[in-house]
Amino acid sequence: MALLLSAAPSQAQVRALADEVLVRLQAAEKSRELKAAQQLDGLKSELGLDARTEFKPIKTITDSFGQSHTRFQQHYAGLKVWGGEIITHLDAEEKQAAPTNALEKNISLDPTPTLSAEDALALVAAQMGVKGPYAYQPKLELLIYPIVVKTPTVDSKNGQLDATQVRRDVLRYALAYHVHVEVHNADDGAQARDFMIDAHDGAILKQWSSLQTAHTVASGARSQYNGTVSLNTNSANGGYELRDMLRGTGGSYGNNVVLRYVSATPAIGDIFTDATNTWGDGQNYLPGSPTTSDTYQTAAVDVAYGMGATWDFYKKIFNRNGIDGSGKATFAVVHDPQLKSGGVNASWSDACFCMRFGDGDSSGYYKNLTSLDLVGHEMAHGLTGSTAQLVYMDESGGLNEATSDILGTALEFYVRGGGLAAGSYGIPASGGNWSIGEGVMQTLTRYMDKPSRDGVSHDAWSLTLGESDVHYSSGPMNRAFYFMSKGATTSGDTSSPHLPGGMSGIGIDRAARIWYRAVSTYLTATSDYVAARQAAIAAAKELYGAGSAEEIAVWNAFRAINVGAAWNAQACGRLDAGRELAAGESVKSCNGQYTLIQQGDGNLVLYRSGNVPVWNALTYGNPGAYSIFQQDGNLVVYQSASRTPLWNANTYHSPGAQLTVRDDGNMIITSPNGLPVWFVTAPAGVGPVQAASGGNTAFGSADVVQAGAAGVRGAVDVAASQYFRLSVAPGKTVTADFVGGWIPKRGSDFTVTVFNSANAQLSSATSSYHATRLQQSYTNTTGAAQDIVLQVYRNWNSIAPFYGPVPYTIAIK
Repeated sequence: MALLLSAAPSQAQVRALADEVLVRLQAAEKSRELKAAQQLDGLKSELGLDARTEFKPIKTITDSFGQSHTRFQQHYAGLKVWGGEIITHLDAEEKQAAPTNALEKNISLDPTPTLSAEDALALVAAQMGVKGPYAYQPKLELLIYPIVVKTPTVDSKNGQLDATQVRRDVLRYALAYHVHVEVHNADDGAQARDFMIDAHDGAILKQWSSLQTAHTVASGARSQYNGTVSLNTNSANGGYELRDMLRGTGGSYGNNVVLRYVSATPAIGDIFTDATNTWGDGQNYLPGSPTTSDTYQTAAVDVAYGMGATWDFYKKIFNRNGIDGSGKATFAVVHDPQLKSGGVNASWSDACFCMRFGDGDSSGYYKNLTSLDLVGHEMAHGLTGSTAQLVYMDESGGLNEATSDILGTALEFYVRGGGLAAGSYGIPASGGNWSIGEGVMQTLTRYMDKPSRDGVSHDAWSLTLGESDVHYSSGPMNRAFYFMSKGATTSGDTSSPHLPGGMSGIGIDRAARIWYRAVSTYLTATSDYVAARQAAIAAAKELYGAGSAEEIAVWNAFRAINVGAAWNAQACGRLDAGRELAAGESVKSCNGQYTLIQQGDGNLVLYRSGNVPVWNALTYGNPGAYSIFQQDGNLVVYQSASRTPLWNANTYHSPGAQLTVRDDGNMIITSPNGLPVWFVTAPAGVGPVQAASGGNTAFGSADVVQAGAAGVRGAVDVAASQYFRLSVAPGKTVTADFVGGWIPKRGSDFTVTVFNSANAQLSSATSSYHATRLQQSYTNTTGAAQDIVLQVYRNWNSIAPFYGPVPYTIAIK
């Protein structure tokens, strides 16, 4: 049976709790974390893990609903498993919802390295050509690294492949050194790079750039991008310094501070100071100009203002205490030459929990990179690093970069729309814009409404999206957020070919809350766009309720970027592929007389009006269980904590199937070829589906298809055949509409061949391993009935054969 890879818990709208209840729950976080850990340990076998697996807590947060969300890092044989995480969700009454599961299974390797850590670091230094000193001591960790490939599960002709139709396969697990190096000097420039080095042979398995780019009051500070503003400063040594005494504690300097660039290693003496507490002149500073002028202070004013605004924005909108949620202070360095980039950059570093901002270029084409949305962008990288820790490569890197664009843009709407000045708890609908870095350069950096306008960013998901620079693979998520907020039109730049009918938006305030909850509560380090969709749907349901306008907007926005299906649950009586039913959720027949409901006790039940049960899955006794109609065509009820399947319809051989609750009270799963492959009662007016005898493995022993049969079903192993004989009346055409189960190995596909009664081949067609539907037709042009024989053959893949019978159906039309 095909199983769901990962899922965020899906549930109805959750209500915020009273402050005194939250205080009690937050005080009990450690004990709740321990309870979650104990439950996980008891579920190892159900999770498909052996005794060498351990779970180590990363962080627990208790939200305004009283839900405690604990991130656990997977370890195996004492080693961290890269990307292996599970997030538990414990409600105020200590009931566990389904976890966010990103665990790795079936790990097998030698955990003893033959390459030393010193040699691994030397390989990295040689690869980078490091000449100068490291900015920070390199970090090196021995871990288990899964080497994966993404495989389409449906035919991708004509660009029809969407993100939910791709399977993640682990080729092998490698013992590797994860090496993180940062340099910031004249010889090497400003770089932060990560490497995965095979701990046995020294091969570079992966490398990527991890430089994440883009109490007194001074009441008349003049900024370049924000006008005249008020700043919180500190009176010190007969003058004033850009130290915010209201925001941030601890960290490197005790509060949030802004420093001027003196050297690659910041020092407390570099904090900006002014004798009179009047800061800046609102002008752009050109590199090489005097460093004692008011213009030199202007960039610092913009950054200090942006830091304070972002801090307050997080508190008012998300009830978050600063970047890490615990109020840890950060610092920013301005006029940083951003070596080897010409000053045209801004960046965040998790190593120093700090930001650096460049001046742009001396021509003024690029101005100081300190605009409000860029400051918010860099601080959001810190937020991501303190929550989901999205790795800065592949699709997760695009989601990381998009999160910074999204929160930077939301900040701009909040400030420019008057929300900051009013101390508002909502984000105004106007005031901001949907571009990144406007005012900083003569041509904009990125467009959220149509990212491809910059000539390099992507508007929608594709199979090769993760191969792009993260600033370009962020495009689809940026666009989805725009669609969530503003809606999509049916033509023009704000339309999508994947959602030609357009959609309605829900406003930036609600869209931002949904995405923040998705990132902070459900996403893991290696989440991709499919996981992002699942997380956003779960967040929308929790915040605003199942079936709400907000949930509908999330479904449609992701459809518009080619990730998953559009919302169509309102099409009565139908449960669409990929859709979950959480406790209390249901599907009604079109006449409203029959309801399929996932009950709170875990049972999936079909009721007639008056609460008369018609059918049930017998899965009661599993509170919190949920159902999903999977992409492979199988309806499955899962246990909530372990995702163990409790019941299934055994229809995983019908990818693309539909489930309907009919007005006559029947519930049917129908294959794409029209055959009913599962039902409560046999549907009227449909002939029987004849099962293969098992002895029909040769032409001479073909099963005779009975007159009136709607089709046949069977299962065939690799390099084996099954045969069916049927009679075709004169002048008639017969079509064999074949649908096979998914095959997880390339080359191991199906071939359907038509023979005449003399065993002469008439026609043949071969499926792909992931698009298993094909059709073969025969027309009898003679004056007498003719027999034909259908052969179903499983092809042999000698490199990686997939053994075991794979089921199929053939509709006879």
